[in-house]
Amino acid sequence: MSDTEKILTDAAAESVIKELGSKLRSGMSDEESMKITSDALKKALSAMNAAKQMVGSLEKDSPDVAAENELKEFRSYLMSRMSDTEKSLPDKLKPSASGWVGLYVPKHTARLILQGIESNTLPLLPDESGIIKPVPIYNGNTGFILGAKDLIPAQITRQNSGYESDIVATKTTADRVGTRIKFGEKGLFYNFQGKDGEFHHSAYFFAEQLEQPERLSNNVKIHKASSLKNMTFLVKDVKGYLPAYIAASKSGAFVAATPEVVKDLKNYMTDICRRELARNPAQERPGRNSFLNDILFDAEVKGNKILADQEKQIRHTAQRNDRRKDRSVERS
Repeated sequence: MSDTEKILTDAAAESVIKELGSKLRSGMSDEESMKITSDALKKALSAMNAAKQMVGSLEKDSPDVAAENELKEFRSYLMSRMSDTEKSLPDKLKPSASGWVGLYVPKHTARLILQGIESNTLPLLPDESGIIKPVPIYNGNTGFILGAKDLIPAQITRQNSGYESDIVATKTTADRVGTRIKFGEKGLFYNFQGKDGEFHHSAYFFAEQLEQPERLSNNVKIHKASSLKNMTFLVKDVKGYLPAYIAASKSGAFVAATPEVVKDLKNYMTDICRRELARNPAQERPGRNSFLNDILFDAEVKGNKILADQEKQIRHTAQRNDRRKDRSVERS
């Protein structure tokens, strides 16, 4: 093999790694995608640059039939490697337009939850004192806390990655505040239904994943969750666990649960997550939501009601106290 062929072949192999990394980062959040590290991506990029230089040199300095054939063979080899790589991907790793209708994102969330339960590191679980102190995660675009289906995986990702930031941003938000996502950073995927009625996907990135993280916190208005910061929700059964947790995440409150209730939650979430992973949307009616998203949506609705009831009670208590003070002043 000539030096030219070796360089081109090595570059082709590396480009496959780069392409696979791109596919996984843009279309699938799965533990297997973690194997595509930033170092591998940088190496692939370097190899591709070398290949481009070699191709440019061949096209400029050797415009003969042999050189053209070598270039065609290289391109053919590259395409065949890409085709082989695509075919070797497990079906669950192959992204598709229909897959984002409650498939890959909830499945990834299910894996994160199961891993957290197994390692006893899930943010939904209490500390040694039996208290849960949820960390709210804010959407840098709106300034409000993420919805439950995105909040839970964001909290898990934050904890697993050791991030200190409690703000996430999309690429659009990062551009708006004048910064960029660091090369090779892996975002937290989410899906949504657009104005066109179709389902789309995008990704959130924590401030630590941006080139100038301070620009995110300095240029977005955050609506801090502190309305119930001195309150603790006591969870009496598994049905009230998730709603109380979501309500606490949105208000600054804490959650208290007995070991028995925590055990019930682990069993309940394990069952839901396993059912989620076993889903085959191809056999379901179009637009069918996921088991996990249904549970999280229901928890958010009930959590919002908890907040509304508690805040209403606080307002009424404050009004009663004000009236008592007024009567006391009148008597004096």
